[in-house]
Amino acid sequence: MKVLTMIDHKASKSYGENIWSFSMKSACCKHEIVIQTDPKNCEYVIISGAQRKTEDFDIEDAETFALPADEERSILSDPFYRLEHQEEDLAKKKEAEPVLVRLQRVSDARHSDDYALNKALRARLRNQKKIVADEEAVARKIGLGIRLLPGSEEDSSMAKHVKVLIQIRQEQEK
Repeated sequence: MKVLTMIDHKASKSYGENIWSFSMKSACCKHEIVIQTDPKNCEYVIISGAQRKTEDFDIEDAETFALPADEERSILSDPFYRLEHQEEDLAKKKEAEPVLVRLQRVSDARHSDDYALNKALRARLRNQKKIVADEEAVARKIGLGIRLLPGSEEDSSMAKHVKVLIQIRQEQEK
């Protein structure tokens, strides 16, 4: 969303913190949106012109990790719990290791020689620029303002067909 104008000013004070108010115009509909800080809840509050959109997502679909809750964090910091579950964690690591090694090999193969890849890419771009320059020179020689693409078999057959149709119409008019 492109912000056309944005004005910020202090609205008041709450809990010893400044409450800031921001107003901006939406680029799509030109309505004014007013947003205000909420230090008590540590978030922003939409005052007017918009609605809060909350999207829930499945952790697996988003391909992210679930953050542990407070109780789980305290359990994970317990040394005895970690010692008891260390074997399970090592088994999980061994299961995931072949996949990680395979991904690393693919990544190394793709990015093995950056210089050679860059050199080939630059050479291809230079050739494309030469072809475009040649096409533009041919177009200028003919007197066209645009470049012509290379001809094909289909183009030549269509041109012959058009010539035959023009000759037939000219003979009919006589």
